[in-house]
Amino acid sequence: MRSKLAVVFMALVFSANAALAAGAWDSGEVFLSLTRSSAIDTERMPSNVSIITREEIEEKNARTLGEALQGEPGIILARSSLGQMESVFIRGSASARRTLFLIDGMRVNSVSTGAADLFAIPAAIIERVEIIRGAGAAVYGASAFGGVVNVITRRATEDSPMLSGGLSFGSFQTFDANIIGAHATDRFDFLLIPSLTSTDGHRPHSEFNSRALFLNTGFNINDTTSLRLTGQAFNADINIPGPASGKFPSSMYEDNKFLTLSLDTLVGEGNLNVSAYVQQNIRDARTWDTKHTNDRIGFGAHYTFLNNLITIGGEYWKDNYDFDNRDAWFPHTFDVSRETVAGFAQLNIEFGNLTLLPTVRFDHNSGFGDFFTPALTAVYNLNENFKFSGNVGRVWSPPTFGQLYDNTDFGWGPMNNPDLKPEEGVSSDIGIAFTNGNLSLAATGFFIESKNFLVPDFSFVNHNIGKARQYGFEFEARQKLTPWLKHSINYTYLRGDNVTDNMTLAFAPMHSGSYTLNINPTYRIRTSATLTYIGEMYVNAANTQKTGDALTVDLRVEYMINQNFSVWLQGLNLGNTQYELFWDQPMPGATVFGGISVRL
Repeated sequence: MRSKLAVVFMALVFSANAALAAGAWDSGEVFLSLTRSSAIDTERMPSNVSIITREEIEEKNARTLGEALQGEPGIILARSSLGQMESVFIRGSASARRTLFLIDGMRVNSVSTGAADLFAIPAAIIERVEIIRGAGAAVYGASAFGGVVNVITRRATEDSPMLSGGLSFGSFQTFDANIIGAHATDRFDFLLIPSLTSTDGHRPHSEFNSRALFLNTGFNINDTTSLRLTGQAFNADINIPGPASGKFPSSMYEDNKFLTLSLDTLVGEGNLNVSAYVQQNIRDARTWDTKHTNDRIGFGAHYTFLNNLITIGGEYWKDNYDFDNRDAWFPHTFDVSRETVAGFAQLNIEFGNLTLLPTVRFDHNSGFGDFFTPALTAVYNLNENFKFSGNVGRVWSPPTFGQLYDNTDFGWGPMNNPDLKPEEGVSSDIGIAFTNGNLSLAATGFFIESKNFLVPDFSFVNHNIGKARQYGFEFEARQKLTPWLKHSINYTYLRGDNVTDNMTLAFAPMHSGSYTLNINPTYRIRTSATLTYIGEMYVNAANTQKTGDALTVDLRVEYMINQNFSVWLQGLNLGNTQYELFWDQPMPGATVFGGISVRL
């Protein structure tokens, strides 16, 4: 019943949005991730992409990338509490490793699990987040099965305050602090962000303490050439409470760092970008006496020329995974690696009102061979208000090192399968968008069909099934009613099917959506209220574990003392809804946080 009421409510508000168009509202946004080079203006963006701005991140009061993504169309964020593993599922992708996460274009998914540590990406370092749902992700290659999330990091400008930051404190002794130091001239920019987060957690044995240091600095060598260095060091002490019904608490230490050096320069009539990066992620599971070390080194280059008509590029990266199980019952170690070499080409074609982005990409993976992933994005602007878009492309995702080689035995056999094959599929969607002054509406239908889909069996050992299918549609509306009043709504209908076994894919709720209302009655006061609904969903491949639906209400109020200082108060899940996003991992009830923001 609650599911039907939530869907009806969202439909009514959506209809109300369509009837209230007046005034002027131009976001002025551009999108980088579709082309990896030149920016695409808002009116040429297909309906399967979206942007989370810095302002929206602050309105959500997000502390991590995962919290910034929460409530976006087609995205389910599953976690149990702050500091625990945050998993994102796009369009029923059924596994977090099927979404590719990038930081300024650099892939950050773990080589052992395939997922990204979203809690290790503090929201303080994010300028905006660009999301590609579905086939537009083909230019990035492996692991972009469900889509791509690209974090564009903050950098200093001549308008940046020299010193800013924030401090917050709230329920469960949760503390969060960050300081942003910035300086920029016409030749040089420098930004440094240290941050701290700690919490006792809402359950016993769920304490979390993290420390991070982020650097982004650039130097303009001359008018046509610039260098940029970006890096982060993150480490955390993590306590994991385990299932509520059969507590098996554990603890882990994580050390996560990366460093990227990039060069942008004009070559002839085109622009050349060259980059190199190194990453390391260490997880020391103290309770189980195991240590996981993930290393990646990579290089890439792409060249855009003929007035952004053609982009060609290539990539190389090597992944290495070192696993050491020191437990006396089943000690074992292994050290494995694989390499990927890729090349791609893309056209950015405009025929009047029609924009075409045909892409071809070829990957050679030392573990699984060759993969060819063509894709096509098309956007047709019927007039200044309506546009139609479509995307189709091949996608693939390899098994992780953990799935292939982790032979840990918990009493029912080794948890590995060296015979796994890569998942392969075709992803497509078609959408329509309407913009008229202050009102923006979009609707997108999607269909993904795949073979060799990876799911775990009853012994938690992954195996390839014959076919899987995900399909559904997404609605989104944004409206600015007055200079001080705006709201937005989104709704996703989703079906995820294990066609071969006639089962439902995990983490694929049939109904989900959110509604946000922003009221700023004066320039000193900013308020936002968010209603979020997630329908019931299976959380395992065997369809034996299922969460109920959940409807939560969040509220945030900020008061500007002056142009440099503000104070804020936030309440989450104010209705004290009891719900789970992982089976037997209860989420917090009503919680309250408060803090200050400073700009000097």
